[in-house]
Amino acid sequence: TETLKQLAQVAERVAEACFHLRTHPLIGIGYPVDRHLKTHRHVFAILGPHNGQYYGHICIVLKRSVLFHPDSYVLPNSATSFNSGAANLNRPWCPVDPNAAERGQSCRGCAQMGFESCNFKEANKQVLESSKIHPAYDGWQELFAREMLGQAKHLRYESTLQGVQDMWSEQDSHAVIEAHLPALIYLRQVEKIIMTEEQYSQLTEDDLHLLMELFPGRRVVECLELPRNDRRKFKPAYDQTKDFVEAADPSELNLQGFCIKLPPQNFDPTKLVVLPFSLWPAGATRMQHFILRVSRDASFSIILSNDAKHLRDPLGTKDVALVTVTVLVSANAPVSCQSTLVINNWYPCHSPSLPRSEETGGDTSKGMCCIRNFDAAVCETDGHRSYYLQVDPFGRVFFCHWEADALLNRRVGMFPVHASGTRSPLEHCKNVHIGLVTGEKAVSFVDMAVSDAAPPGVPPPE
Repeated sequence: TETLKQLAQVAERVAEACFHLRTHPLIGIGYPVDRHLKTHRHVFAILGPHNGQYYGHICIVLKRSVLFHPDSYVLPNSATSFNSGAANLNRPWCPVDPNAAERGQSCRGCAQMGFESCNFKEANKQVLESSKIHPAYDGWQELFAREMLGQAKHLRYESTLQGVQDMWSEQDSHAVIEAHLPALIYLRQVEKIIMTEEQYSQLTEDDLHLLMELFPGRRVVECLELPRNDRRKFKPAYDQTKDFVEAADPSELNLQGFCIKLPPQNFDPTKLVVLPFSLWPAGATRMQHFILRVSRDASFSIILSNDAKHLRDPLGTKDVALVTVTVLVSANAPVSCQSTLVINNWYPCHSPSLPRSEETGGDTSKGMCCIRNFDAAVCETDGHRSYYLQVDPFGRVFFCHWEADALLNRRVGMFPVHASGTRSPLEHCKNVHIGLVTGEKAVSFVDMAVSDAAPPGVPPPE
């Protein structure tokens, strides 16, 4: 009953906030062009220092990992500058037309929303669509660095890092890299909250207690002053956020993200998708970790090999190291074995050849790992399971859950198993390439990343 009362109070506060936004128009809220560009479905952010102090004097610094959400993308300039044509003035190689015709009063949608006129320029929309880049793209950082260096030179700054910083500190934030993030961002993605001393003094005891509860063990609020409603002064706002542009956790700087939905592939090796990153298990300066989130009730295989070409052709070459991590889900199996983890050194050519959930699953003398009911008691709440994979310097493969999914589920799959005395095919491999293939249903893979640090909540191998 007490929980329901708390939920009712939160619902009332959200409703009041929505009513306030609707009745008190604010800068950036309700811009009619957003619906034409579909940008109203995203949270706007700047990939770097934010100079737009005219939007308000509170700045939220997010973790870099939010870039790897499947709904995120980045643009070299703001979406509105693509629509208006200002992106061409900043970067002449951007083919938007500043003189393109607006819809004006002929837009029925904007008229129904109460706008007198519509600024949408349909001729420029396709340029914006083709300029979207997801951070899963290999080399996206270099691409945007070149964009900013070229823009700095065009705007008569030095074509150097210092020149880009000078340009950034003196330009409106619409002229720099804009990130479009998912519509719902969890508070765990918040790194810092920057506000003025005056705003901090207005926080109630309940507000401070809530901050301590949401961010235990760390100081999340920083008090820094901002200029007062002067849209022409960007340097103070730049100084306010420039010290927070690098990820607080060094391991986040090496993240590589990828998100993909694969159709049913029946474990056909010719349909396997090779990921654009690899693991360094041995012979490297640091060991890496592969994390991913997979849609619920999904059957899939992660194929590991020392040869990327061999991933799609497991029988074409001899003496190539190969390990397969397979998760099998069967809703018709008994409750105690509806999900099974199998790790072995053979390729799942088609689903009938795989051990069924109700079977014991093979000869452990060959090092095979088989864990029934592997996904039992996971705590996922958003329709995805969180998995973690590591290859140690001896080529042993560890596979388990992480974060909330590992609170009650401490199962860890290891190949080869200890009792077998078998050596791993991946032993002495300097690079382990990764491929994905699905079973009889489509599977969504999101937030896939390679990190130098293990994710939170990973259980130790037994």
